[in-house]
Amino acid sequence: MAKHFLHIILLIIFIGSHVSGMKVTEVSNPVNADLKVYVTAIRSEADLIVYFVSDPGFSNAPGLWYLESDVNLSDTTLYYVQDRSSSDLVIYITNTKSEAGKSK
Repeated sequence: MAKHFLHIILLIIFIGSHVSGMKVTEVSNPVNADLKVYVTAIRSEADLIVYFVSDPGFSNAPGLWYLESDVNLSDTTLYYVQDRSSSDLVIYITNTKSEAGKSK
C-alpha cells in the first residue's frame, strides 16, 4: 500500500506539475526501483515525452532527464519493463529537446 502511494505521488510530480527535469538511474532489479517505466514507440500513448540531456545541469524542465550513473546522486530510480500493464509510467523518448514534457 505504501509503495503504491509513493508511485502515485511520483507520477503526480512527473506528470501533473512543472517541476525541474530529473536525474534518473536505471536499476536492474524492480524491487530497487521507485518507478517501473515502459517505453512506447507511439507518442500518443505516452504519459510523458522524455529527452535525455548530456549534463545534469540541463535537466531543468519537465521531461528533460539526465541518466545518472550514481544512484546516490539521482532523483529517482527506474526499472524498464517490457509489459505496459506492469508499468507506473509510459514514456516516449524523443530526439528533439523542445518536445520534452507532458504528452496528454
